[in-house]
Amino acid sequence: MDLERDIADFLGTEASILYSQGFSTIQCVISAFAKRGDIIVADRGINFAIQKGLQISRSTVRWFDHNDLKNLEDVLLSVEKERRKRRVPLTRRFIITEGIFEKDGAMADFPELVSCARSETVMSQSDSLPFMIRSS
Repeated sequence: MDLERDIADFLGTEASILYSQGFSTIQCVISAFAKRGDIIVADRGINFAIQKGLQISRSTVRWFDHNDLKNLEDVLLSVEKERRKRRVPLTRRFIITEGIFEKDGAMADFPELVSCARSETVMSQSDSLPFMIRSS
């Protein structure tokens, strides 16, 4: 509990939660936020654990090309266009990516990602946070 409090203080957040394994963290967090009826727009380069978390959430998943923010914008626009065409109410939308991709080491461009986002953003930082803290 002291470590969770120390991490929250360091990150400037109200609280933090530590899980013993990254795989369970991803599944718990995604399924806690995203539910059936929500739309998730996910990077094609996400790792297996995140893919499983998406399945558990039962959300509708739309994919964008790996680390391609122009394609992300296109997918977000197509999701909105589809919603308007079907005349369905606005649902919660999430963008899911990794901070540093496990498969190839590429880094997500968070400032650009946030600037093109028209929905809530969820990011997997379990592996990349220590690296990003040391490199800043």
